[in-house]
Amino acid sequence: MFHYNTLAKLYSDFALESFGQERTDLVVKADQAYEQVAIVAPENTMYAYYQRWKWANQELDSVMGTNHAFDYALHIVDTYEAMDDVDRLDAANTSIYSNMCNFLRNYYVNQASLPGGYFCSSALNEVKKYVRKMIAADPANDALRDYLNTVNKIKKIRKC
Repeated sequence: MFHYNTLAKLYSDFALESFGQERTDLVVKADQAYEQVAIVAPENTMYAYYQRWKWANQELDSVMGTNHAFDYALHIVDTYEAMDDVDRLDAANTSIYSNMCNFLRNYYVNQASLPGGYFCSSALNEVKKYVRKMIAADPANDALRDYLNTVNKIKKIRKC
């Protein structure tokens, strides 16, 4: 794992200093190297996909015109939810999971607004889903409960 992680970091560093096609090639290679971390060391899948998500969110999607950050966030959420209780209790895994739920919540918040002050019902349902997941991961977080209560009070909703 160390080899691929180091390689990904090198590609990332070089990509940030490059331009044009060279930058694009290095961005893709960094993502592929992070992918290898998950293949070589499956116990580090959460870490590897978190690194891929960060890289996609910072560089890959803008360079390639893709939405890999969204896909990686979904993969991380699914991976965490499929873990056994011991791995789910790991603070690093829980932190990554919460960050991805927050990213997905924000993604759907951005999708929810409609003209005229209305909100898209399907996007709001996704917002609620990810807030509930964050509450499950951090039951003592009253700010999330308040946020969910506020979302539940929205009246101007349209099907979309």
